[in-house]
Amino acid sequence: DKTEGCLPEYIWKVVKYIKRLYPDIEFSDSVKFYIKFIFNDNGLYFYPEGIGIENPLLEDIKTLALEGPFPLAETLYGIQAAKYLKLTTKGD
Repeated sequence: DKTEGCLPEYIWKVVKYIKRLYPDIEFSDSVKFYIKFIFNDNGLYFYPEGIGIENPLLEDIKTLALEGPFPLAETLYGIQAAKYLKLTTKGD
């Protein structure tokens, strides 16, 4: 069973809008923990950029998602790249 809460798609979009409106905002540790927990609970091991969560996989995932090779392999990075593409529009 999945934990109740907001879906990663909504968190991703809301964080993007908040960062656009308030570029210098700092998220509390409890908010960052919630975001990380919800993303991990849904099988995503990358997080929105610029919110203070260590994000070592994101750049490699973005590169793979945008540049391939396609079809994406069923590896950790390939699966995360596919999830990144489902989560974002135009790779944002």
